[in-house]
Amino acid sequence: MIKRGEQGVLVHSGDEAFELPAPPVEVLEPSGAGDAFAAGLILGMLEGWDLERSVRFASVLGASACTALGCWAGVFSREEADQFIAEHPVWAREATRS
Repeated sequence: MIKRGEQGVLVHSGDEAFELPAPPVEVLEPSGAGDAFAAGLILGMLEGWDLERSVRFASVLGASACTALGCWAGVFSREEADQFIAEHPVWAREATRS
C-alpha cells in the first residue's frame, strides 16, 4: 500500500491491484491520519474482510482524523465510518482496478 494523502491510496497484493481515491472530507489538520488508517486496516483484517473493503474502511478512518485539530478528535467510530461509506456511494464505487 502506498498512501498518498489527498490523492488516495494505491494497493497491490498478489494478483490484486487497485487505486482508491481519498474520501471526500474537509481537511483541517492531518495529524493522526496514518495511525487511524492502520487501525482501520487492522480491524478489517481481524474481521476477515476482503482487501478492498478493509482499505476503504481504513481510508475513511484516516480521513476522519484530518477533520479536527489533534491526532484523534475527529476519528470516526466504527458506526460513523460505516455511515460515511453508506452516505457516499459514488466514492465507495470509485476503486480503479489495474
